[in-house]
Amino acid sequence: MSEEAYIDRSKEFMDIQRNMTDYEKAVAELSNNKISGSVFMIKAYVPLLKSLVSEEDYPRLYDEFSMVTSGCGEYAAVHAAWRHKRTYLAGRPETIIPYLAKNNAEFQTAYPEAATFKPLIPAGDHPEYPSGSSAIYTAFVQAGDDWFKNRLGFDNASSETGPLEFTIPAGKFYWTDGPTEDITLEYENLREWVEELPKSRVYGGVHFIDAGEAGLALGKEVGHACSSLLERLLDGDMSATYTYAERGSINPFNTEVAA
Repeated sequence: MSEEAYIDRSKEFMDIQRNMTDYEKAVAELSNNKISGSVFMIKAYVPLLKSLVSEEDYPRLYDEFSMVTSGCGEYAAVHAAWRHKRTYLAGRPETIIPYLAKNNAEFQTAYPEAATFKPLIPAGDHPEYPSGSSAIYTAFVQAGDDWFKNRLGFDNASSETGPLEFTIPAGKFYWTDGPTEDITLEYENLREWVEELPKSRVYGGVHFIDAGEAGLALGKEVGHACSSLLERLLDGDMSATYTYAERGSINPFNTEVAA
């Protein structure tokens, strides 16, 4: 990426950072904590699932739902994001912002605070693009939406979860002091939360917004792939998990397999 492109995305980043409130910090903390984020998604889908299936069928169907969302979507998104990160080797805001403050007079004048910029949440010591968190959560939700449609005939489940809330009590921020009072995040549905993910990573100071948007796009593809894999398995195609079509039979004893 050219320096001019980095300047444009850095200006957008710093404009968002300048207007941060405790609410935005709470948004950043929820998306950054993979346990809280995963539980948030599960709790969004479960009431909808219970309303659509019988009490008897619920345990079996929940296990299947969990397998394709948490078991495949989230873990596969980690692998996909890492492969892309190691392809693009993009710099983090913590590196780019101070560099521009030191070497670009116009940027330094417009954003004097850039010289000492530190992210709200410490960034991982690995490339920035794409956002792994955005990919992980989006893969879960896309796989979940596909599952509801394929198994229950219910479209756009993440848009039909109903209102969601997440509260961080006063003084319980993990990465910084505060908040001074309870902060309750409110969403119309789970889809609204997913669409906010790119900006949430900017709030945390760990990604430029286009990395979050790329994470959303990657996560959708991963979610679809997990859904396809599950459908093949349900149809009896045990080769669905093969890494390539010509893979041979598993042979734990390293001996010749009879035809």
